[in-house]
Amino acid sequence: MFTFTDDERRIHSGDITTDAQGREILVGLTLEETAEFIEDARNFLAGKRGSPRQEERYLELHEKHHRALIGVVVGENQLRIDKPTRH
Repeated sequence: MFTFTDDERRIHSGDITTDAQGREILVGLTLEETAEFIEDARNFLAGKRGSPRQEERYLELHEKHHRALIGVVVGENQLRIDKPTRH
């Protein structure tokens, strides 16, 4: 089973959500994709290089995750515009 480390939680603060089963995942990725992405990141930080295909896959998942994050930010900003908080 995949678990974020405390450091990964700090690094990805705001990027972590839960799936339909209540498991922690990165926004925009499945549990399997999150595990793959984090495992590749851990290997990279440990100085272990993957194959060119693994590196390509890591970048694909990175882009998918960040596109989803952009969508979340855009949605939150639109909500603020549509329903501003009254003081």
